[in-house]
Parts: sequence; structure tokens; C-alpha cells
Amino acid sequence: MKHHSQELFELCTDTKSIPRRRARSVSPSAARTNQRRGLDQSSNSLRPKSGGGDELWDPWPDGDFERLLTWEEVLRTDNLSEHWACQPGGGDKRGSESALAWSQGKKTRRVCLGVITCDEPTCEVVTRPQTRRAGIMGQLNASCLCGSQLKHIDCGATSVLYSFKGGVYYIHKGIHHHPKQTHILHLSRDERTRFEQIVFENPAAGPAALIAGRNSITGTRESVSTISTVLLNQDRVKAELQALRGKSTRNFVDDFAEFQKNHPGYVLYSQFEAVTVVVVQTQFMVSQLVTDFIEDEAVNGIVSDAAHGFWYSSKDLLIISSTYSALLACWVPGLMTYANGVSLLVHATEYAGGWSGGAVADSHQVWDHLLVMLSKEISWMNFGRTKLRGLGEWIHSWDTPREEDLIQNFMSAEVSKELDDILLPHIASLQKLLDSPDLNQYGAEAYPVIDYILRSKKPDVCQNCTLVLGECSWCFRSSRKMAWWHAFGACFHSRGCSPKGQ
Repeated sequence: MKHHSQELFELCTDTKSIPRRRARSVSPSAARTNQRRGLDQSSNSLRPKSGGGDELWDPWPDGDFERLLTWEEVLRTDNLSEHWACQPGGGDKRGSESALAWSQGKKTRRVCLGVITCDEPTCEVVTRPQTRRAGIMGQLNASCLCGSQLKHIDCGATSVLYSFKGGVYYIHKGIHHHPKQTHILHLSRDERTRFEQIVFENPAAGPAALIAGRNSITGTRESVSTISTVLLNQDRVKAELQALRGKSTRNFVDDFAEFQKNHPGYVLYSQFEAVTVVVVQTQFMVSQLVTDFIEDEAVNGIVSDAAHGFWYSSKDLLIISSTYSALLACWVPGLMTYANGVSLLVHATEYAGGWSGGAVADSHQVWDHLLVMLSKEISWMNFGRTKLRGLGEWIHSWDTPREEDLIQNFMSAEVSKELDDILLPHIASLQKLLDSPDLNQYGAEAYPVIDYILRSKKPDVCQNCTLVLGECSWCFRSSRKMAWWHAFGACFHSRGCSPKGQ
């Protein structure tokens, strides 16, 4: 009767495949003896024969033996990891990890897949086979590095693990009549300890520096590549480094405070609550946000976008607000924000920290009252009026019509310098806005797309839209919003304006 691994991985009956030897099984009497042994005593019959591990666990198990290991020992051995190329498999569904006896525990199985070698006797290349038959066939269809033909040596040695409340009862059956793979995937406990020691001695070293070895006055320090061939791969070293540094006991609050101290003015706003937001901005970003002119092309204003895969947690966002630089002929970041999710309050906080804290440079000033209305526009954008409650103190003039807010704010602004040259292109539009009894008609005349929306009677034509300030290339649901944004863009591009008392 064939072993199930042979039925699954038995390849063509040509010279490429060498039949494996049948694994030895435990006699019924020995099985009954092991069953009576229970939890308190494990088998002392055969220890793993090959070296390369430590006293607790050998990652090259070979021969027939049994071991009882506690959960602490299982964790220290990386879940009893093996260097052999194994096909994992399950057992019956009746077992449970909460069982008191190992025989009633959850059963899992590992079957060795053997190795792929070269038919040239002098070639020492040993390849790890893939876990699926199609993958193994693809490996055999290729040639060896020396140009000779490859062959698959099947094995079938089996490891059975019973996970129960007291730990894991490990049973290994069979002898590996094939060479070891030259490429391994796991680190032993001692190897991982040596790696951690080198990392702690060189906390600022990256993966490449750890592989090359750090230079010092006394010479080159130890390279992690001497610990194991696993650490010859730079990507693997990077992954191990991230996993190790992720367990650091350093206080994040202290690190963040030190970062702010070393980079004053870089963090504009930070909030660590249910909604966590960190807004950062450099002086170069500030200089790109406000300009003294309007481009002829549709590149005026600010475009915000969020990246969902930048941070370690997939729900965390990196929000970048970009503006077009005519000098660089490309879009450059004007504001960067970390947020622990998507919510209305995130956008409101971002604009609060960014605009009120960072957009005041080179005599440019942003009106706080306009920011309040900006928060309202953001809330109307995609979330609806019902979620305005989350803005809290942001909305301190909810009952005041927005057009009246704009008119009052504009009329009460003190002129601190001559603005004729700057406001001249916008005076006609502003005056028409202030005098227009029908804002819908004004918006339709100013922007043909508004006239189209009004005539089509489709208020939700552009329900999902992108915020672009200044040259309003944003299709609003009503011309009232378009008119407001047009006026806001004109005021935002002016220099030297500030409301009374600001």
C-alpha cells in the first residue's frame, strides 16, 4: 500500500524519479507502551542523529523517536521548525489543544518531500523541492547549474505533532536516505541569539551593514552572515531586523518628544486619542502652498490623496496634500499627515493643523473664519450634514449662513498694504458675487459646468469628487458651493490680508 505522500508526489516513471524506501513503522506493542507512558515520561529511544541544532531541538530530525515539549520550549524552537522540505497536513478533527492527554490533542503532520539532485556524480548541488507536484515537475524540466539533468529523490519520513494543554508531543518516523538541502530557511535558537546580540551592539546598522560587518578601530566586527547561510539574504536580514526592533521596550512617547526636539517646527500638530493624527510640514512645503499668481492650466490648488499600504498597519493612512510647482514642473507635497483610519475628524484635524499652523509664511495669512467654513465644506463633501457633530469646537457658527459669513469676513478685513495689483483680476468676480441676488445664476455664468448640472437636474452627478482649491476644478453639487470656493480662492491668493483681531 502506497504512502499518501507517494500517491501525491509520485512523478513520471522515468529515470528522473528514484523510488523512496519505505519508512519503518512502530509495532503495535510499542504503540501500546507509548500510550501507557502518557504525559509524565517521554521516549528515550532515539535522539535526532544529525547535528547543527542545540540541546533542546535539532532542526534536522532523523530516525524513530518521540519527544514531549512544553509550550515554552515549543516557542523557543519556533514551533519545532525543521530544515527538511516538508508538506504540512492535518489530522482528524476530533483532537483539541485543550485536551489533558496528548493522545487527545490536535494532530498535525509533516511529510518530508526529499530533495532534487543532479545526475552528475561530482555535482554537489542539492535543491529544495516545491510543495506541489506541478512545481516539482517544473523544477525537473530545468537543467542543473552544471548543465546536467535533475532528479527527484522522494523520502516520506513523517513527523506527527499532538498539541494539547501541556505542550506538544512530537513523534518522528522514518530515516532520511538523502542529503540535506544546502539552502535552509530557519534559524536555530542559538543562531537567533547571536543575531540579536549583534543587532543590539549595532543599533543603527541596516541589513547591508550587518551582512558586510561594521568597521571599527579594532577591525571589522562580526558579520551576521557567519551565523547562518539564512542571513546571506539581505531581504531576510531586513525581515528579522524589523521583527526584532518591533519588540523594543523603548517608550514611544519619549522617542516622539526627542524627535520633535531634534526637528523643531516639523511636526505642526499631533493628537493621540481615538482619532490619532500627526501633521508634518517643512518650510519648503509651506512655500509651495501659497502663490502670487494663477496658472492658465488646470493645475491650481491642492490635491489630497491617501496611501493605505505605507504603514505597518493596513488601516493606517499616509495622507499627502500636493500642489503643482511651475518651477519644478511637477506636483510636490505641501502637507503630510499620519492618521489611524478614515473619518471626518481626521480631515478636519488635518486642515486645522496644516492651514492654521503651517500656511502662514512670507506675509501670507489664512483666515480662521474661512477655515471654519472649509471644515463645513469638507463635511458636506462625502459624509453628509449628520456627521458634523464630530467637529466639536470647529463649528462655532453653524446657524450663520455661509454666504453671510464670507461677506462679513471679506468686508471687515483690514488692508495692511496695497492690494490693487493682486486683487485686480478678482475684483469683478468678487463684486458680482456680493451683489448677485441669484447665486445659482452667478455660478452658471462663471462656470459652464454648473449651468449644465442645473439644467440636467442631476444634483449627484459628481458625488465622489476630489478637493482642489483655488482654480475650482471640482464639480460641486450646487453652484452655491462653487461660488463660495471661487471667492475663497481669490482671497487665498491675496497677500497681506488678515481679519480684525487676528
